[in-house]
Amino acid sequence: MPLTPGTTLGAYEILNAIGAGGMGEVYRASDKRLGREVAIKILPEHIAKRADLRARFENEARAVASLKHPNICTLYDIGSHDGIAYMVMEYMEGETLAERISKGPLPFEPMLTAAKQIADALDRAHRAGVTHRDIKPGNVILTKDGAKVLDFGLAKSTAKPGPTEETLTAVLTTEGTILGTPQYMAPEQFEGKEADARSDIWAFGAVLYEMASGQKAFQGKNYSSLLGAILSADPPPMATAPALEKLVKRCLSKDPDDRYQSIRDVLLDLRVITNARVEEPVKLVAARPWAAWAVAIAATMAAAFLFFRPAEAPQVITTSLNPPEKSSFNEIAISPDGKLLAFSATTAGQRQLYVRPLHSLAAQPLAGTEEAQYPFWSPDSRWVGFFAQGKLKKIEAAGGPAQSLSNVAQPRGGTWNKDGVILYADFAAGLLRVPANGGTPASALSVDTKRGEVGLRWPVFLPDGRTYLYQVRGNSPEVAGFYFGRLGGDERTRLSAELSSPVFARDPKGADHVLFVRESTLMAQPLDPRKGALAGDAFPLAEKVGVDLQFSRSFASVSDLGALVFTSGDGGNRELVWLDRSGKRQARIGEPGNVQTPALSPDEKTVAFNIAGGQARDIWLYDLVRGVATRFTFDPGIDLYPVWSPDGGAIVYSNNREGALDLYRKSASGAGKEELLLKSPNSKYASDWLAGAGVILYHENNPKSKFDIWAIPTGGDRKPVPVLTTEFNEMGGVFSPDGKYIAYQSDESGRVEVYVQTYPPSGAKWQVSKTGGFGPRWRRDGGEIYFQTTGGAMMAVPAVIGAAFRLGTPERLFETGVTSSAFDRFSVTADGNRFLLALPVQENTGPSSATMVLNVFERARR
Repeated sequence: MPLTPGTTLGAYEILNAIGAGGMGEVYRASDKRLGREVAIKILPEHIAKRADLRARFENEARAVASLKHPNICTLYDIGSHDGIAYMVMEYMEGETLAERISKGPLPFEPMLTAAKQIADALDRAHRAGVTHRDIKPGNVILTKDGAKVLDFGLAKSTAKPGPTEETLTAVLTTEGTILGTPQYMAPEQFEGKEADARSDIWAFGAVLYEMASGQKAFQGKNYSSLLGAILSADPPPMATAPALEKLVKRCLSKDPDDRYQSIRDVLLDLRVITNARVEEPVKLVAARPWAAWAVAIAATMAAAFLFFRPAEAPQVITTSLNPPEKSSFNEIAISPDGKLLAFSATTAGQRQLYVRPLHSLAAQPLAGTEEAQYPFWSPDSRWVGFFAQGKLKKIEAAGGPAQSLSNVAQPRGGTWNKDGVILYADFAAGLLRVPANGGTPASALSVDTKRGEVGLRWPVFLPDGRTYLYQVRGNSPEVAGFYFGRLGGDERTRLSAELSSPVFARDPKGADHVLFVRESTLMAQPLDPRKGALAGDAFPLAEKVGVDLQFSRSFASVSDLGALVFTSGDGGNRELVWLDRSGKRQARIGEPGNVQTPALSPDEKTVAFNIAGGQARDIWLYDLVRGVATRFTFDPGIDLYPVWSPDGGAIVYSNNREGALDLYRKSASGAGKEELLLKSPNSKYASDWLAGAGVILYHENNPKSKFDIWAIPTGGDRKPVPVLTTEFNEMGGVFSPDGKYIAYQSDESGRVEVYVQTYPPSGAKWQVSKTGGFGPRWRRDGGEIYFQTTGGAMMAVPAVIGAAFRLGTPERLFETGVTSSAFDRFSVTADGNRFLLALPVQENTGPSSATMVLNVFERARR
């Protein structure tokens, strides 16, 4: 029954009816307590009696209440009075987008403005885990303050359900139930499938089509013909800007995988369309890679002229750079003076450093830089620092001998200040400083395991040479992110929870920024170095910037003059791949993603592996016989490094639910609860499980003695026993098949090498690798030991187990083509003929390109 003016609902007095809003009637009302006009939406009595529709109403309240955004209708209150359920929202004067479209298409600029506001609102909702599921012109109001999205009556939260939400979610997503307005529903919604953010992107495309053309994208005389159009037809051309036509077409792709995967990407493309008239990139077309270099040089010189000459309105200049012939970029860094590029590239399986002057046609390989990674420049652009063979090194950009400066077990980037100090990250040890001319390294900032830090990485000096940015890998979202630090101090100032390596940049007007990658978009956020604090909102600079998700590192570099260089692609997008002894790919397992550390079950029928996403990491099982992947752990935190029991009946792994990474055991069938195997203040990582004896090997990160190897019985008192506890890093211990030896990795020589010792240790020891190695594995009969090099080579060493243990000569089996780390793991079959690794997806392993952008901050300014 409609409410009449003067009716009161608690503290609210009804003024007049506005109309229907989704399932409920909407009224204008007066808030007697705060003296303001509000909009009240009520649930009619005949609907309130239905549990499913009442659930939808309450779901709308929860969804709207969780969102705070200038383009989303604000929810003030929710309540019930005399059996009437209602919600109180802001009262907005204006017309719906549907009313505006009924008058004809929107002009181009106002249309783009409204579209960006709607997309920004949806981006906020999606980031909060809320899918609207009913985006349409009638659910958007055009006010004097801009477009406002409302009516989340069909909204679905993807956040973890609360105590009462679980049943509501079940009601709202019953299989086969179609929710939404037909002309704006994605094909998968008609099939009763679960709607996600991509369904909202479809609806947004349909709305944008209607805004631009004045006509609905899909029409039909009846429900059946409308359904046929949505499932099989494309809408007529809109006769608008080609870039906008292309954007809408991608939004309306039938297959969700072919659409934009994030509304954020849609928003960024809309901004590009807005600025298109002042931002035409330089396009390079070349038949041969070296020809592309020549064209790139010409374009770069022209860009440099435009960049350095005085201009009232600098143009954003974009140009592509290709790697040397038959090579692919790994990392790239532009010199501070903007004249040189240093990059590591892989050619015929060999990785090394190159330097290329921007005025030259040639990139010069630097001898003595084999397996180089993470290059960085000296402030005078004369030297390049890098890491290789367990060392921090430097080499002149003009060529010459490489000079070793210090040992590094697990390098994670370096930076060089104007005072001749190099600050570098040794992941588990923290940040260290060393004179650029050589000397004894000293600790600059240690890993604080008590506060949940796992490692420090990717430092970058600010111009004063005393302050710096760096990244923390933590056991919880409250710890991880990038930080601000000072030489000589141990304070920890967290700037952001973003999981990206920070990059410093100063714009042409002298304002300082920290750059980071968010969902493949390079963002810039103002920074106040004096206060050690962020000083404004983040804004986008460039799209499709490469990022290594495994190490949370962006592939971007900026010169002192603001020239941006980055490589594209997604270094974290990996797949589990079988390779034979020659390195030939035989088959892919499962779907690509941020997959890591595959562990093959003893019967070789199942693979346990990690899938990482943000701070969360879960363990999954893949049935090799049936081809089915099943989630094994369900914690919101980190589950790492699965290790199978000898009989394949259980899996031990690390979890951080109580701070440090502790060891847990769980039945491989997934039945029953997991069991806490070992808890201590230091983080622990299982590496092997000995058959018969019931002993698990693990390594522990001890702040005093670095990484140590321990053993714990699976029964009895479970008292840990030290195996290797020295001042060096010992990790990744694995038992020989007879249990009399362990192979492991250690940095006792100054770089990480593979060794074998008797078990229990008697003092007898053999070095397995010669030029670096990690992650050892035994063949089932003990006849070979396998390990990887930092350059990505798979090695095999013959072994004879017996009274007199003997080793043969290391043999290089194949190159993976990617840099590996001491935390990577692989599996090998019992006969040693097949290897299972997590590698970049095959289509991403070809020659990569780099992009240079001059005057990049002009893009954001416009």
